[in-house]
Amino acid sequence: MNEQQLIIIYLSYIISSISLVCTLLNLWLIRIMKKWNGYLAIITTMCYCQIVYDLSFSLHISAADDNFLIALWNSLQFFGGISVSIWTNILAFVILRVVVNMKSTDILKNFYWLAAIALLPAVLIAILLLVLQLVGTESQSYAIEELYYWSRLVSIFINFVIHAVVSYKSYITKSAKTWTRRTPQEIAIQILSQRMIYYPLMQALSRLGASWYEALYGFGPYPGNTSNYQFGLACLY
Repeated sequence: MNEQQLIIIYLSYIISSISLVCTLLNLWLIRIMKKWNGYLAIITTMCYCQIVYDLSFSLHISAADDNFLIALWNSLQFFGGISVSIWTNILAFVILRVVVNMKSTDILKNFYWLAAIALLPAVLIAILLLVLQLVGTESQSYAIEELYYWSRLVSIFINFVIHAVVSYKSYITKSAKTWTRRTPQEIAIQILSQRMIYYPLMQALSRLGASWYEALYGFGPYPGNTSNYQFGLACLY
């Protein structure tokens, strides 16, 4: 193992540990709130999917010598990444529906359907990648990797679009009435429009390094002994 590999491995363990702590902190905050609703159910499940991503991140980067481990950690990465992305889209669409229709949505009643939408594609892609990387051809695996790559970017784009729609709705509401004449629903729309930007913004920032690196060098573990440019991108990743 060379020096560049060691730096990337240590850096990936540090970052994934920080992310894991943040994810567990979210779950702890939800627990001590002693409240439960559809939105918290979505965020809780999203956190569990994020934990899979956090735990597999550094191993996905460093498992360079064992084909089975490479395939396993890659598949867990893809499951975590896709499932979390879809959950953010589901949450964004739920908020969009509330804003457009001006009424609440019974998330808990439809939660199993929402979970199927988020988890089944992620499970299917993860299993396909695992099988293809073990027994398939490189071109077949590459097709799944490309699907993962573009699905993450499309997810971010969708969330930005939904945020724009919600913000526009908020702007119309704010322009039409003074603050004291707005209903609680109208005030809630403005708060949602201000907070919703954090999902796509943080998705875009945290995905920047990975997307840049994967577009140039693929999805496998970092090999080390590379150019300074590739090493720098791996650090950003």
